[in-house]
Order: sequence, then C-alpha cells, then structure tokens
Amino acid sequence: MKRGRQKGTWFPIPDDPDEARFLLTVLTPIQYRVLNSKADGEKQVEYHENDDGVTQRFEYYDRNEELYNELLYKTCILNWEGIQNDDGTEFPYSPENCIELMKDDPVLAQFVTDSLRELNRVVRDRQKATTKNLPTS
Repeated sequence: MKRGRQKGTWFPIPDDPDEARFLLTVLTPIQYRVLNSKADGEKQVEYHENDDGVTQRFEYYDRNEELYNELLYKTCILNWEGIQNDDGTEFPYSPENCIELMKDDPVLAQFVTDSLRELNRVVRDRQKATTKNLPTS
C-alpha cells in the first residue's frame, strides 16, 4: 500500500443494467471533525423547564445539512463507473459532478448513504474484533 493513496470499497448498484458502481471510503476521525466544523453554524443555546420546575440548558449547532452532505459526498465518493448522462454518454467522476449527481437523484443519494453506513459498520466491527484480540500484557 502506498502512503497517502486513498483506498476504498466498490459498491455495485443492485439490478443496474449498466452495472454501475461507486468506490466509497470511510472518514477518518480527523476528516469527520473537519467536516462537522465546516458544516456547523453558530452554537444555539436554549433553556427549557421540565415538569419538576427545573430549568435545563440545551446547546446545539445550527448545522447546514446541504453543506454537510456535499462535503461528505466529496470526501467519501472516490470514483464511479457506469454512470451515464441522459444521452447514454459517460458521466465522468469529479467532485463537482458528484454533488450534481447526488442532488439530482435522491434514490442514488440514498443508495450511497446506505452503502456508507454499511461500510462504516464493517470497519467498526473489524476494529472491535482487532481490539478484542490484542494481547493484554
């Protein structure tokens, strides 16, 4: 493996006649923090009184979901094959085309989102198994 070269996992689109597929990767913890910091707006603070008369403070960030999704797709979709324009010509991968495709096709965006969840689950399970099997001395 070459250092700095992003690897990924191919996810074929089920039952696609063109056998289209996406090359996806998971975010590193640092990439995840950077993505969140870019998409999070200003901190919001609200106070709510519960049934017992106790006031509770709630803090959250006003997240720009559209920006978050754009950054996520640009980072996690590394390539694709078999994606075509309406006229049947190849729709080449680029970060800009990636955002356009995900905005124009919500079903495809959901497929990519579901595939990323599955990939994250597999990576998390592998990390747990590796940690569980480490020597404890």
